[in-house]
Amino acid sequence: MKKQIVMPIVFGAVINLLFLLTEIIFQFLGVFDEQVRLYVVDGILRFVFGVAALYFVFFCYKREMSAFSLKEHFTNKIPKVTWLYMMPFAYFLLLEIIRLFFANVCTFRLLWLWPLNTMQQLLTGWFEESVRVLCLAGMVRYMCGTGKGRVKTVLISGAIFGLSHGLNFFFGQDIADTLLQVLSCAIWGFMMAAIFLISKNLPLLMVIHAVWDTVIRIDNFFFGFPDDCLPLTIIGVLEDLHYPIMIFAAFYVAIKYEKIIKDVSTP
Repeated sequence: MKKQIVMPIVFGAVINLLFLLTEIIFQFLGVFDEQVRLYVVDGILRFVFGVAALYFVFFCYKREMSAFSLKEHFTNKIPKVTWLYMMPFAYFLLLEIIRLFFANVCTFRLLWLWPLNTMQQLLTGWFEESVRVLCLAGMVRYMCGTGKGRVKTVLISGAIFGLSHGLNFFFGQDIADTLLQVLSCAIWGFMMAAIFLISKNLPLLMVIHAVWDTVIRIDNFFFGFPDDCLPLTIIGVLEDLHYPIMIFAAFYVAIKYEKIIKDVSTP
């Protein structure tokens, strides 16, 4: 049984590493030096490696390393209770929108690039969530029958997602920023694993991911903010609260999963 749990994780890690290696090579060759080419080429790579991850989801199901077929990953019905546990995402995104009202600069000079950036975020959701579900395949099938197993699943999924972003250091990101990104992405990974435990629906994860990445990039494209602004400071503190909220929600789902599902199925 251990092999059935580990192999999907290995497949996901190899696909992720091959993707990052390809991006590093392209960066070295100067492929990403021009903005439009960056979005287009990066998007194509994310689509291709996302397809590869989905192939291995199919492969794992055939080898009894996944509880769901590829078709089921796309068609599983989303329980209504799922939306309740998505409130931490909605909370943060609402604050991101509110902070735009305090901007002191607004420009649409990069509007022509916005569709390409949005496309990149959609394909990021496609790729990264396909890899996530691949890594989760064996754990969901063989570890999620107990609360302890589900907690381990959430922890491992978050750790994999967080550590995968540590490689951004090789793209010139500061080490301190990289460590913070690893931590924040791990927490995000906890929550996304919990959402998948409830929904069993891959497109839902892809959409959440794409919407999140798109909304948080709006201010970088179109807005500037004053250095000293009390409301923005308060919003920043409130935004940081979504991290402990996500941690609590993710592990509550892992521990109380059977009760949550039972309540859903009860007329």
